[in-house]
Formats: sequence, structure tokens, C-alpha cells
Amino acid sequence: TFRGHTTMIQKVIISPDGKKIATSSNEEFAKLWDVGSGACLYTFLDHEACDFSPDGRILLTSSRSGYVNLLDSTLGKCIMSFTGPSIVVWSAGFSPDGRLIAATCSTSSK
Repeated sequence: TFRGHTTMIQKVIISPDGKKIATSSNEEFAKLWDVGSGACLYTFLDHEACDFSPDGRILLTSSRSGYVNLLDSTLGKCIMSFTGPSIVVWSAGFSPDGRLIAATCSTSSK
């Protein structure tokens, strides 16, 4: 059992090696969990979990404040953030080879 969100979890992503799970909810934060222990490794404020890189080393997140973020899934640190003309980034994902990122964006939060 993974405890830490106080509202319904909207997204669950399992790392390619099956050792980590990323979750996000309406609270506008993502959590990264260790599958074996059930421990929360990191909480990322203003992030929504989107995808793991094919090698599992990078967690891709989006935010309702207009950013796409690359997070080191081992250290919990932000490697890079991207922003564009949009107000909200709803979702993002890696290409199968991990070389490209696609994102869905909006100029409205509704």
C-alpha cells in the first residue's frame, strides 16, 4: 500500500525495471515510490507524473504552470525544465527510443 496522496490518484506509471512507481493526483504534485519497500522517495510540487525514459533514469513530469520537467529518478533532482507559449501542460511522453518528448498543451486552464 502506498500512502501519501489525500485525493484520488489520477496517474500511475511503473518504471521499466519495475522498481519504482510514479503517481500524481488532483493535488498537483507527483510522488516517486520504491516498489519493494512502499516508501515515498520524493515528492515533486507542481508536477504531474507523465512517463519514465526507456532506461528508467529520468521521470518526465508536466505542470499546470506551463512546464515540462526532466527529473533524475535516482537523486530526485530536476535536470532540465522546458516552457513554451502555453499556460498549462496537461501531459507529456517519451518516444520509444527516448530521444524525443511530446507534450499536450493549452492556453487555458479549463
